[in-house]
This record gives sequence, structure tokens and C-alpha cells, in this order.
Amino acid sequence: MLIDIAESSAVDIVIDEETIPVRQEVRFGCEMLGLDPLRLANEGKMVIVVAPEQSSDVIVHLRQHPLGKESTVIGTVQHTSSSSGQLILEKEHIKRVIVRSEGQALPRLC
Repeated sequence: MLIDIAESSAVDIVIDEETIPVRQEVRFGCEMLGLDPLRLANEGKMVIVVAPEQSSDVIVHLRQHPLGKESTVIGTVQHTSSSSGQLILEKEHIKRVIVRSEGQALPRLC
């Protein structure tokens, strides 16, 4: 989980919400039900953390596979003296810190 990576590495991970590939029908269904698609179980997805200078090559390779056709860079890792190990979601220049979910996770629908 990205929160674990940020906390254990003492870096801030900043995700650009607009770049996260969420299919339109999923986004629409979540809006109707008042759900956050980023908080739902989603099998078959992964996040890969790579050095910035390698990201373009990794994306090219991932997109060559049918299951990786929507691969994209969604954020950056920031390591400064003020980094506090946070996961930050940014949308239209508004930043919000993502905290761990409390309670039970939503059940998976298979």
C-alpha cells in the first residue's frame, strides 16, 4: 500500500488524481452510490515505483501488453527535509492527505 511505502521510507508520495485511470462507468457508478473508487477493492491493478529517469521506459514496456495498455505515471516521490511520510492526493492544485481507512474494508464483489 502506498501509505506504507511513504511512512516506512519517510518520503511524501504525491498522486495527481486526474491521471489515475478509472473507467468512466466505474466513476459514474461510484458517484451514484457515493463511493470513492480509490477506497474500493480492485484486483488486477498495481503500482510500480521507479526512478524518474526510468519511468518512460517502464511505461513503454507495460503498454506493450494488453493488460498494461492504460499504464501511466500518476505521481511522484518527494524526499526533502520536510517530508513526513504522507500520501498526498492532488486535484486542481488542491492537496489532501490520505489517511488509513479505519474499520472494515468494503467487501469484494466477484
